[in-house]
Amino acid sequence: MKKYLILSLATLLLLLTFLGYKFFLAEPEVIKIGLLVQLSGPGSELGVNVRNGVRIAIKEINQQGGIKGKKIVLLVEDNKQDPALAQKLMLKLIQQKVKAIIGPITSNIALKIVPLANKHQVILLSPTVSTPLLAEKDDYFFRLESPSTEEARQLAQFARNFLKLNKVGILWDAQNQAYTYPYQKTFVQEFTQLGGKIAFNLSYKDNYQHISSTSLSHFSSLTPKDGLLFISNDQDLLKGAEFLISPAQIILSAGWAMTQTIKINYPILFRKKIFFASTSYLKKTVKEKQFDQIYLNNYGRLPNFAAYRGYDSLKVLAKALSLGDDLKKELLKIKNFPGLQYKITFNRFGDLNLPVHIYTLKNEDFSRVEYGR
Repeated sequence: MKKYLILSLATLLLLLTFLGYKFFLAEPEVIKIGLLVQLSGPGSELGVNVRNGVRIAIKEINQQGGIKGKKIVLLVEDNKQDPALAQKLMLKLIQQKVKAIIGPITSNIALKIVPLANKHQVILLSPTVSTPLLAEKDDYFFRLESPSTEEARQLAQFARNFLKLNKVGILWDAQNQAYTYPYQKTFVQEFTQLGGKIAFNLSYKDNYQHISSTSLSHFSSLTPKDGLLFISNDQDLLKGAEFLISPAQIILSAGWAMTQTIKINYPILFRKKIFFASTSYLKKTVKEKQFDQIYLNNYGRLPNFAAYRGYDSLKVLAKALSLGDDLKKELLKIKNFPGLQYKITFNRFGDLNLPVHIYTLKNEDFSRVEYGR
């Protein structure tokens, strides 16, 4: 009996030791968030800024104890602005059981992966996508941006009514046409309704390699009093303004190209006046300045608007996760969430309704233009 008791106690001790060892080795429960953005190649500055902003937000939340005691782990994927690759990486993140995915940056990629988000009922929150093709849909796609039609409309009004431009030439990126095509279409409609004329309306691919000599002649036909609109990323705007010789002294740009790269390089390379339309509100509040300093300390340069959107994306997701398990339902409940630049309230389709601002470059920084509307 005594021998049996000793054997039983030894077995129990071994079992407890084994269970304790397994418990010790077990990974603590975490909340996985996916990040699917472009981190390499032309136009990747926005994706890098989004990633960095998300990382800053995660560090803050984890230092405060996480969400209901669970730390956030970020799973990062670079879609390289390749739609097929983005779909594969989207499925990879879903298989890794992420709670939500932040991204993408561009509208063309969004059109390819939103169906996967809907099929698997996983929240896809984009910091920057603004194509109107995804507006007013009851789905799993959310964004910290408004549909781009209003931005294009107000840029056209500014060009015609404030700058008094009679004629504008347009160049738009065909590789992101889910964003650029509706943008140019809205601009043309508004500008011509106000009495302006469109000198030319050209799409391009692959760094302007497919623009014919006939098309190039259109640029020289503009006068110093005309305007040239780029609906492109920052790198293409810089290359285009240098490569496509035009007498036009006014450059117009969609908010997509409003980055630190433009701010640093444009004044050095060109003497033409440039104006951007953007929903970003650079008011430099105390909160925004504090974020700028943290970003500078961590990454050695100041952030652009995409970093603010990345930070806010993670923060608003964390808020929703703290409220309940039905993430879509909780996101739609959020009202006036304090973002870095504006308060966040999703409409019933997961979009924001943001005002549009016009900026120019002044003293190598973005400066908001005040004008009567």
